[in-house]
Amino acid sequence: MCGLDGVKLAEGSPRATVTIIRTGTFSDPRYGTFEITRDMLLSMVRNFDSHAYGQDIFIDVAHAPNDGAAAKILSLKVDGNRLRADVEFTPYGVAAVKDRGFVYLSAEFVDNFVDNETKQPHGPTLLGAGLTTRPVIKRMDPVTLAEGTANTPVFLHPELIRQLSESLEQTTMNWLETLRANLRAMKLSEETIKSICAAYEAAAKNLGEDAEAHKGLVDQLTATGKTLAEAGHNGPVTLNITAPAGKMLSEADITKLLDEREAARVAAATKLATDKAAKVKLFSDAIAAAAGLSEDTRKTLGENVDGLITGDMTDAQVTALAANQIALGNQIEASRKLAEQGFPIRSGVTHITVDDGNAIRKLSEDVRKGLQQTNEAFNGKLVFAEPDKQSPFVKRMLAEFDREHAQQLHQEAKMLAGGPVNTGDMNIPASVQRAVIEQVYQRLDVLQLVNAAVDPTTGPTHSVPYETRDTSAVRNGGIVYEGQPIHRAGIAQAMDYAYIEPRKLAMELTNEAAYFSRNSSIINFDAWARNIVSNAQVMRELVAAAIANRMLRDSDSFSVVDVAAGTAVTAYSGATNGYKVANFPVVRPYQARDLKGNAVGSAEQPVSIKDGATALVEFDGSGTQSAGKYYRWLSYNLGTFQIVDQTGAPSAPAGTVTAGYSYTTNVLKVDTDIAAGSTYEKQMNKLLQAVGARKATMSQQRYVQPDFFLASDVLTNMITDAEQFTEANSRADSSITAQGTLQPVKGIPGWATDAPGIDLGDERMLLGQRANFFYTIAKTFQTGVPYELFDSNGLALGKKGAYGEEYSSLHIPKPLRGRFTSILAYSFTNARGT
Repeated sequence: MCGLDGVKLAEGSPRATVTIIRTGTFSDPRYGTFEITRDMLLSMVRNFDSHAYGQDIFIDVAHAPNDGAAAKILSLKVDGNRLRADVEFTPYGVAAVKDRGFVYLSAEFVDNFVDNETKQPHGPTLLGAGLTTRPVIKRMDPVTLAEGTANTPVFLHPELIRQLSESLEQTTMNWLETLRANLRAMKLSEETIKSICAAYEAAAKNLGEDAEAHKGLVDQLTATGKTLAEAGHNGPVTLNITAPAGKMLSEADITKLLDEREAARVAAATKLATDKAAKVKLFSDAIAAAAGLSEDTRKTLGENVDGLITGDMTDAQVTALAANQIALGNQIEASRKLAEQGFPIRSGVTHITVDDGNAIRKLSEDVRKGLQQTNEAFNGKLVFAEPDKQSPFVKRMLAEFDREHAQQLHQEAKMLAGGPVNTGDMNIPASVQRAVIEQVYQRLDVLQLVNAAVDPTTGPTHSVPYETRDTSAVRNGGIVYEGQPIHRAGIAQAMDYAYIEPRKLAMELTNEAAYFSRNSSIINFDAWARNIVSNAQVMRELVAAAIANRMLRDSDSFSVVDVAAGTAVTAYSGATNGYKVANFPVVRPYQARDLKGNAVGSAEQPVSIKDGATALVEFDGSGTQSAGKYYRWLSYNLGTFQIVDQTGAPSAPAGTVTAGYSYTTNVLKVDTDIAAGSTYEKQMNKLLQAVGARKATMSQQRYVQPDFFLASDVLTNMITDAEQFTEANSRADSSITAQGTLQPVKGIPGWATDAPGIDLGDERMLLGQRANFFYTIAKTFQTGVPYELFDSNGLALGKKGAYGEEYSSLHIPKPLRGRFTSILAYSFTNARGT
């Protein structure tokens, strides 16, 4: 809340212009220190004009909106350092100002208004204001509303009133000093002079700034003083002065004045045109008299001078302009003659420049050419796509990286263009980081399944737009008879929130390795290539695992059954101190967090593992957890976990182990055990049949056509062993290549999980519809400046450390999670132990 200036209302006028708030830094015991900036005022105007608040903005009394509106804000604008508003007062508001003394305003605003329907943030937004008697902010200029007619009020700014008053007072004082000087020259007494001057001041109030009227009054009083001086009167006098009346103009007088002014204007314009023509002739004669100029050159010099020469220029100025043009003409003639003799002369000043974009593009091409000659490229570990074949996402990411590192890339381009390059510093060149990004994302196949975007304007949280199809309200096949309500159906657009996650990766490099990876004078592209390949592989695997794991987790969360905490579990013979839950697959928990790691909201599908009455924390593998017992999941797919100590070693529980969890029903389980009288190849046919069954479920029940499946090479290899792929039993809806690669199954193409640590493991297959998983990058992956590493005693290790980071979000809006499903292939008898 911010206190504002006083408000004055004219009689009968419900409108006024008031100052709502001003810029500055203020403090208040209730709110602490706060700052109001011009950008905040501009945001309030924008949000008012766009109706971001979703309703009209009102002024109330004492911040009590339930008592009614005192005024309605009609418009907002920024005037200097103030936010001004045109408002229309209600009778309730007029009474509050005039009768109850509520003559100050107190604004109500928020720093970042978020729409409660669209969740869209709008920044600083004015919510309203209240008439009050004790504002927080003092010393605001009042808004004065002057008297006007019954229908047309007259608004005068206080500053304008002050200036007009000062001008009138100055005029009166000047003539008063003239009168006083005249009277003193006549040797009149001070009492007599004072009386005459008082008479002048009283009469001058009605004269305004009419100089002739003031002069006539002063002359009249001077003559009176002369008469008194000659009579020898030196006491006070009483004068009755009649001020000269202003002359009343008749219609004829006004017409005469207008005619005289128009005649004067025409005469002045005629004289100016005549003078300009004479100046142009003077210029043209000077150009014509110049020797050595061709007719073409004279014509060129004489063109477009009409706007350069004016009638009020002196002859000397015109002559100087002509001399300058003649000198330019001589240069043109000299250049023409040299060109005729075979000399390539360019007119003007030649300035060749190459913009940063071209320099960066050239640098990228040079680095690419160098890397393509390395062993890593020859062995297929380093692959570059042609620029015209790069994915749009990679192009946008590289463009954003180029924008952030334009200066560094431009400097590297200039160094590389100059020949030998000094790579003596230990910094990782921006061009190498750029190549790492290209290798990470150009070869990240899972990106073909997601909706990937680069948005550097994204904040810690951002909105993800999505669409859903709703035909539930349509009845009777859409047939609606006369006068009946029409059913609503169609595409609904909505927004969901996603949270940016800071993904970071640290690395270290010895000084020896850094030194021998470069030559003292030229770039060692082989060393660069090895560095790029290793960094790109690590980052690519991390991103691939993150996308695949989140995609599977959100798919599992579409349809879940919660199992209460304290539910008994059974021992799992496949691991020491291992246990298994009754229902599976278990849904991996998810907890949204801000950039500091603080939890936001409640966790989705939380897990509770207890050793007796003691709740256990999940083992994180950091090596920093205190001594005690922890749990870790061996397989979410099979519902198995293990009790371990702080080092990760198996540890026997002290009491009965229980669990609370959620398991998914958005899955089809397939038994890989060979049934009696069957064969392994026939059993693998069930996996193909499961794909068809899940496709049918999605298309018929959810109206979604899956267009990809994601599985490990182990699982796809098992599928290719199916009897269906033999020549005698082949089907048209599934096939394999001559090399044994699985072709689309049931018309659904497949992708491989080519990264470790993916929750799908070798037993899960994920099916879904592409572009429903949102991967948004706010900051592209980049490595910072290397720093020295020291041991625990503070001694240098001769190593450099560095870390790279990427800010991105992974998200599937909850209404879209039904566009994914999965298949679990496992041995009923062996996979979960005995």
